[in-house]
Amino acid sequence: MPRRKPTGFDSYTFSEDELKAATRLMPLQKQLYQTLAADSAIEKSLIKFDSKDPILFAQQTAYLHGQINILLHLVALSEEREVAEVKRPNQQSQSVVVLKPSEE
Repeated sequence: MPRRKPTGFDSYTFSEDELKAATRLMPLQKQLYQTLAADSAIEKSLIKFDSKDPILFAQQTAYLHGQINILLHLVALSEEREVAEVKRPNQQSQSVVVLKPSEE
């Protein structure tokens, strides 16, 4: 069971097995996160700049940018774990390509 760390935020210490289990996403979960990220990216691209309220534009784009990044980060964590698990049992150097989303 993860142990809580005494910080100002909710933070936990995980064993290696707990970390593996926590970052492993099912294919349907990955697809959902990728769809949510794509929806946010489309919404972000449709935000209109209003010269009367540039701060609102900056806030909206920053909010959506954060959503996109965290969703894609969760998918990438899961994929990195999968690659590590494939490499570990064989202890052989395998050529595995993980496609990561491009930075915006």
